[in-house]
Amino acid sequence: MYDIGANAGIICIEVAHRIGDRVSVYAFEPQPSLARVIAVSARLNDLGNVHVYQIMLGRAQGTAELFVPAHSVHASMVAPEETSKRLACPIRTVDALVADGALPPPDVVKVDVEGAERDVFAGAAETIRRHRPFIVFESNVIAQRFGYTRQELCDDLRQLAPYEFFFVTNAGFEPTGGQLSDGKFNDLIAMPPGRDA
Repeated sequence: MYDIGANAGIICIEVAHRIGDRVSVYAFEPQPSLARVIAVSARLNDLGNVHVYQIMLGRAQGTAELFVPAHSVHASMVAPEETSKRLACPIRTVDALVADGALPPPDVVKVDVEGAERDVFAGAAETIRRHRPFIVFESNVIAQRFGYTRQELCDDLRQLAPYEFFFVTNAGFEPTGGQLSDGKFNDLIAMPPGRDA
Protein backbone atom coordinates (compact mmCIF):
# COMPACT_ATOMS: atom_id res chain seq x y z
CA MET A 1 0.00 0.00 0.00
CA TYR A 2 1.14 3.51 -0.81
CA ASP A 3 -0.11 6.32 1.45
CA ILE A 4 0.61 9.44 -0.59
CA GLY A 5 0.12 12.56 1.48
CA ALA A 6 0.30 10.57 4.70
CA ASN A 7 0.18 13.60 7.04
CA ALA A 8 0.64 12.29 10.61
CA GLY A 9 0.11 8.69 9.51
CA ILE A 10 -3.38 7.99 10.83
CA ILE A 11 -4.31 5.82 7.85
CA CYS A 12 -0.98 4.10 7.20
CA ILE A 13 -0.40 3.24 10.86
CA GLU A 14 -3.95 1.89 11.20
CA VAL A 15 -3.60 -0.25 8.06
CA ALA A 16 -0.22 -1.60 9.15
CA HIS A 17 -1.56 -2.36 12.64
CA ARG A 18 -4.76 -4.09 11.48
CA ILE A 19 -3.28 -6.15 8.65
CA GLY A 20 0.14 -6.75 10.16
CA ASP A 21 2.96 -8.40 8.24
CA ARG A 22 0.65 -9.28 5.34
CA VAL A 23 1.06 -5.69 4.08
CA SER A 24 4.00 -3.40 3.46
CA VAL A 25 3.04 0.25 3.81
CA TYR A 26 4.96 3.04 2.08
CA ALA A 27 4.12 6.47 3.54
CA PHE A 28 5.01 9.61 1.58
CA GLU A 29 4.97 12.84 3.57
CA PRO A 30 7.19 15.82 2.64
CA GLN A 31 6.78 17.78 5.89
CA PRO A 32 9.71 16.78 8.13
CA SER A 33 7.78 17.06 11.40
CA LEU A 34 4.94 14.88 10.13
CA ALA A 35 7.23 12.31 8.51
CA ARG A 36 9.01 12.07 11.88
CA VAL A 37 5.67 11.49 13.64
CA ILE A 38 4.89 8.58 11.31
CA ALA A 39 8.32 7.03 11.84
CA VAL A 40 8.05 7.38 15.63
CA SER A 41 4.51 5.95 15.65
CA ALA A 42 5.64 2.97 13.59
CA ARG A 43 8.56 2.33 15.91
CA LEU A 44 6.51 2.72 19.11
CA ASN A 45 3.92 0.31 17.73
CA ASP A 46 6.58 -2.16 16.56
CA LEU A 47 5.42 -1.82 12.94
CA GLY A 48 8.42 -2.82 10.88
CA ASN A 49 6.17 -2.95 7.82
CA VAL A 50 5.87 0.87 7.62
CA HIS A 51 8.44 2.67 5.44
CA VAL A 52 8.50 6.49 5.50
CA TYR A 53 9.66 8.68 2.60
CA GLN A 54 10.08 12.41 3.24
CA ILE A 55 9.40 13.39 -0.37
CA MET A 56 6.63 14.67 -2.60
CA LEU A 57 5.34 12.58 -5.48
CA GLY A 58 4.40 14.28 -8.74
CA ARG A 59 4.51 14.22 -12.51
CA ALA A 60 8.26 14.92 -12.87
CA GLN A 61 11.40 14.52 -10.81
CA GLY A 62 13.12 17.55 -9.31
CA THR A 63 12.24 19.94 -6.52
CA ALA A 64 9.13 21.97 -5.78
CA GLU A 65 7.73 24.27 -3.14
CA LEU A 66 5.17 23.07 -0.65
CA PHE A 67 3.09 25.81 0.95
CA VAL A 68 2.40 24.99 4.59
CA PRO A 69 -0.33 26.89 6.45
CA ALA A 70 -0.05 27.57 10.17
CA HIS A 71 -1.96 24.40 11.10
CA SER A 72 0.06 22.27 8.58
CA VAL A 73 -2.96 20.09 7.80
CA HIS A 74 -3.73 21.36 4.29
CA ALA A 75 -0.23 21.90 2.89
CA SER A 76 -0.35 22.19 -0.89
CA MET A 77 1.72 22.96 -3.98
CA VAL A 78 -0.59 25.96 -4.48
CA ALA A 79 -0.66 28.35 -1.51
CA PRO A 80 -3.89 27.84 0.47
CA GLU A 81 -3.39 31.15 2.30
CA GLU A 82 -1.12 34.18 1.97
CA THR A 83 0.73 33.48 5.21
CA SER A 84 1.75 29.94 4.21
CA LYS A 85 5.35 28.99 4.89
CA ARG A 86 7.36 27.81 1.87
CA LEU A 87 9.14 24.47 2.11
CA ALA A 88 11.48 23.25 -0.65
CA CYS A 89 10.92 19.52 -1.22
CA PRO A 90 12.37 16.84 -3.46
CA ILE A 91 9.87 15.45 -5.94
CA ARG A 92 9.96 11.94 -7.38
CA THR A 93 7.57 9.99 -9.57
CA VAL A 94 6.00 6.68 -8.69
CA ASP A 95 7.02 5.34 -12.09
CA ALA A 96 10.71 6.13 -11.48
CA LEU A 97 10.69 4.63 -7.98
CA VAL A 98 9.07 1.43 -9.24
CA ALA A 99 11.28 1.20 -12.33
CA ASP A 100 14.42 1.71 -10.18
CA GLY A 101 13.32 -1.10 -7.86
CA ALA A 102 13.12 1.32 -4.90
CA LEU A 103 9.45 0.37 -4.43
CA PRO A 104 7.37 -2.69 -5.28
CA PRO A 105 4.31 -1.96 -7.42
CA PRO A 106 1.27 -1.12 -5.27
CA ASP A 107 -1.91 -3.12 -4.77
CA VAL A 108 -3.63 -0.18 -3.07
CA VAL A 109 -2.88 3.52 -3.33
CA LYS A 110 -4.35 6.26 -1.13
CA VAL A 111 -3.80 9.81 -2.38
CA ASP A 112 -4.66 13.00 -0.50
CA VAL A 113 -2.38 15.78 -1.68
CA GLU A 114 -4.63 18.83 -1.55
CA GLY A 115 -5.27 19.24 -5.26
CA ALA A 116 -2.07 17.78 -6.73
CA GLU A 117 -3.69 14.36 -7.29
CA ARG A 118 -3.58 14.82 -11.06
CA ASP A 119 0.20 15.34 -10.96
CA VAL A 120 0.68 12.23 -8.80
CA PHE A 121 -1.35 10.12 -11.24
CA ALA A 122 0.56 11.52 -14.23
CA GLY A 123 3.84 10.47 -12.59
CA ALA A 124 2.39 7.02 -11.86
CA ALA A 125 0.78 6.44 -15.27
CA GLU A 126 2.86 3.43 -16.29
CA THR A 127 2.57 1.81 -12.87
CA ILE A 128 -1.22 2.29 -12.86
CA ARG A 129 -1.52 1.02 -16.45
CA ARG A 130 0.51 -2.14 -15.77
CA HIS A 131 -0.56 -3.01 -12.21
CA ARG A 132 -4.07 -1.53 -11.89
CA PRO A 133 -4.10 -0.92 -8.13
CA PHE A 134 -7.15 0.06 -6.14
CA ILE A 135 -6.93 3.85 -5.77
CA VAL A 136 -8.61 5.75 -2.93
CA PHE A 137 -8.32 9.49 -3.47
CA GLU A 138 -9.63 12.85 -2.41
CA SER A 139 -11.11 15.11 -5.06
CA ASN A 140 -13.00 18.31 -4.35
CA VAL A 141 -13.10 22.00 -5.22
CA ILE A 142 -9.43 22.40 -4.25
CA ALA A 143 -8.61 20.92 -7.67
CA GLN A 144 -9.84 24.19 -9.20
CA ARG A 145 -6.71 25.92 -7.83
CA PHE A 146 -4.74 23.50 -10.03
CA GLY A 147 -6.94 24.11 -13.08
CA TYR A 148 -8.80 20.80 -13.46
CA THR A 149 -12.07 19.15 -12.43
CA ARG A 150 -12.92 15.86 -10.75
CA GLN A 151 -14.35 14.64 -14.05
CA GLU A 152 -11.03 15.32 -15.80
CA LEU A 153 -9.13 13.53 -13.03
CA CYS A 154 -11.32 10.44 -13.39
CA ASP A 155 -11.04 10.61 -17.19
CA ASP A 156 -7.25 10.55 -16.80
CA LEU A 157 -7.48 7.36 -14.74
CA ARG A 158 -9.91 5.76 -17.21
CA GLN A 159 -7.39 6.31 -19.99
CA LEU A 160 -4.94 4.16 -18.01
CA ALA A 161 -7.36 1.34 -17.10
CA PRO A 162 -11.15 0.81 -17.26
CA TYR A 163 -11.72 1.85 -13.65
CA GLU A 164 -15.16 2.06 -12.07
CA PHE A 165 -15.65 4.87 -9.56
CA PHE A 166 -17.45 4.84 -6.23
CA PHE A 167 -17.95 7.48 -3.57
CA VAL A 168 -16.57 6.58 -0.15
CA THR A 169 -19.30 7.20 2.44
CA ASN A 170 -19.74 6.47 6.13
CA ALA A 171 -21.79 3.43 5.11
CA GLY A 172 -19.22 2.09 2.62
CA PHE A 173 -19.18 2.60 -1.15
CA GLU A 174 -21.83 4.27 -3.27
CA PRO A 175 -21.81 4.09 -7.09
CA THR A 176 -21.22 7.46 -8.67
CA GLY A 177 -23.81 6.79 -11.37
CA GLY A 178 -21.53 8.72 -13.69
CA GLN A 179 -22.10 11.89 -11.66
CA LEU A 180 -18.52 12.97 -11.05
CA SER A 181 -18.96 16.71 -10.69
CA ASP A 182 -17.84 18.17 -7.36
CA GLY A 183 -20.49 17.46 -4.76
CA LYS A 184 -21.11 16.35 -1.22
CA PHE A 185 -18.57 13.49 -1.30
CA ASN A 186 -14.85 14.28 -1.32
CA ASP A 187 -13.42 10.75 -1.34
CA LEU A 188 -13.62 8.24 -4.15
CA ILE A 189 -12.30 4.77 -4.91
CA ALA A 190 -11.21 3.73 -8.39
CA MET A 191 -12.03 0.03 -8.63
CA PRO A 192 -9.88 -1.90 -11.10
CA PRO A 193 -11.69 -4.10 -13.60
CA GLY A 194 -12.37 -7.69 -12.56
CA ARG A 195 -11.51 -7.17 -8.89
CA ASP A 196 -13.74 -6.88 -5.83
CA ALA A 197 -13.17 -4.57 -2.89
